[in-house]
Amino acid sequence: MATMTGEVYIIDESGNIELYVDGFIAPAGLAFQPGTDRLFITSRVIDTFVDGEAKLAVIEDGVVTDLITGLPCCYVAMHSANGIAFGPDGYGYMAVGGRADHGESLAADNYGEQDQLHPYEASILRFSPDGTQIEVYARGFRNSYGIAWDGEGRLYATDNMPDFGPPEEFNLVVPGAEHGYPWFDCDTCFPAPAGVEIVPPLHTFVPHSAPTGVTTYLDDDFPGYYNSIFVTLWSAFPEAQRVVWFSPGGEDMATFATGFAAPINLTVGPDGALYVADWATGIIFRIAYTGE
Repeated sequence: MATMTGEVYIIDESGNIELYVDGFIAPAGLAFQPGTDRLFITSRVIDTFVDGEAKLAVIEDGVVTDLITGLPCCYVAMHSANGIAFGPDGYGYMAVGGRADHGESLAADNYGEQDQLHPYEASILRFSPDGTQIEVYARGFRNSYGIAWDGEGRLYATDNMPDFGPPEEFNLVVPGAEHGYPWFDCDTCFPAPAGVEIVPPLHTFVPHSAPTGVTTYLDDDFPGYYNSIFVTLWSAFPEAQRVVWFSPGGEDMATFATGFAAPINLTVGPDGALYVADWATGIIFRIAYTGE
């Protein structure tokens, strides 16, 4: 578990907490490389509104090594290098947010004009576990906080939309495709270039509900839920503050759990239970199947 103040903790099955490593700036993504004890983590390096910087590091045997640096960051202190997920090809995948609300420049000399995109911003990146290879896997994600693979090799991503209030998104990621950012429909937004095809989302949520974490259920402890998808809706706006369920493939959606203040992320534990981290309260909730 990571905290906004830069620590990463280990929590055992009894709820005991131990500091694992610290010294990061707002770590956002954590993922173990499958079959290893190598923990990959995204965080900020230069935490400034304009010209910020983020990185991907790996922790092995207690030693922190920076793998990929110079990643774009940190619009309104929220957009950064975010969720990490390892794919069936053995490569890592990392979501990186956009540097603005809808692609506008934040620099004083051309404020509000369409900005030149950083090659890696608003995208999902694919990287080799040793950090020597990095490429854009898909583009057009304004601020995808969480990504997750299902059991059939499909990658899903949440996305938070611009401040003018279009619906939030849950996406099936299409390799090589454009998924929207920075082209939106508003008075100050910029039209997509001719010939650009934008992949629509699988589902949308109410504006400002802030979909954040996503995980797929690849265990057997929840009967009938194998390969289902769970998403946290983080904000205090109506219809948020809950965990929603998607059927395998993402066709159907329903509320799965409520009673949270600001659920920001979730994962499936080795015991088959669903663990939900609440940003506002600092509580980690455990959701387990107890029988009919």
